[in-house]
Amino acid sequence: MTAAVATLELAQEHHAAACNAAWTTFLGDFAELYLPFRGATQALAALDALHSLACVARNAGCGPATSCLSPWLQSIAPLLHVQSDYHILE
Repeated sequence: MTAAVATLELAQEHHAAACNAAWTTFLGDFAELYLPFRGATQALAALDALHSLACVARNAGCGPATSCLSPWLQSIAPLLHVQSDYHILE
């Protein structure tokens, strides 16, 4: 029984060492891609907030007015223009 316990403890130590090595490798690889992931996460958070606001506005019977811009103007930069805004609960 003692030999089986010793074998199990050794296997647990090997497993812990392998997990630590894998985590260290993951952190090293992720460090190179941190800034792009951070930028993508912030952009998704902004889109999520705008989507939520649009859903609330649509359900309350109001909505944004859109205008069709020329393709040349659309290719320069994204555009969001807020005019005459108000809080929906006011």
